[in-house]
Amino acid sequence: MLLSFVGAMFLTNDMAVLTCIPLYLRIARKYDLPEIIPVTAIAIAANFGSALTPFGNPHNIFLMSKFHISLGQFGAWVWPLVIADVVFLALLSSLVPKRTVPTVPVVDIRINPRPTTITCIAALLVFVAVFGVIPQWVAAVVVVALAAMMDHRILGQVDYGIICTFVGFFIIVSDISQIPAVVTTLKHLETNPVSVYLTSIVTSQVISNVPSTVLVARFSNQVAALFYGTNIGGLGTLVASLCNLLSFKQYGLYSRRSKGRFLLFFTIINFVALAIMGALGWWLLVR
Repeated sequence: MLLSFVGAMFLTNDMAVLTCIPLYLRIARKYDLPEIIPVTAIAIAANFGSALTPFGNPHNIFLMSKFHISLGQFGAWVWPLVIADVVFLALLSSLVPKRTVPTVPVVDIRINPRPTTITCIAALLVFVAVFGVIPQWVAAVVVVALAAMMDHRILGQVDYGIICTFVGFFIIVSDISQIPAVVTTLKHLETNPVSVYLTSIVTSQVISNVPSTVLVARFSNQVAALFYGTNIGGLGTLVASLCNLLSFKQYGLYSRRSKGRFLLFFTIINFVALAIMGALGWWLLVR
């Protein structure tokens, strides 16, 4: 859970769950450990951790770029969330029954420096492109080319279904933002921080928090409310964040237990987290 939390701060929440959930589920299957609460905790930790850095979430990058938010201002918004996040995750982890795991013998693992170096270069190019140092299309082409050179089968293992789902969300955002009735409604709603905050959370539950950020930002300059609403709005439904969808997908791939039961408890715990963090965000805006 802590690895997911910290990893998401630097590698995004999506990469954190793609790494940590399969790792945990392989161990859980081998030693018959609990799965639902730990996997949910890993996913929520990834959502929380990614909100704490400008590049942990795509919508944080968008907000930093569009509204020219300083690092000092970003830090001032983030620190109350850090404290609340750590407390909530500690309470959630305490619900997992303690089990004794057999001592695993230490194995001497050798890491091949060539693919590690190439991967680090690719990640660095992406970060540089995000901050506008080089064109984003250049980074995309180079990363795809490097992946193909290392192992062309990697490109066939990409989950294009989820990518297309989110492309669809952005198309929907583009379409509905041109409907006069929607434009008028959003312009009236986005006049104060609380309405921006609530709109961001509600729309995130339906179209995910990244498209929601793009949609609401067209009609409002209440940046703090938009920041809190879209980051907290990643909790809740399965589509509230790409991280949630990926978590469910990884559970289905690596667990032999009921996906329906997992989805039920995953959703309940997420909405509890949304209620708690949502109340905190409200208080931070109106205090």
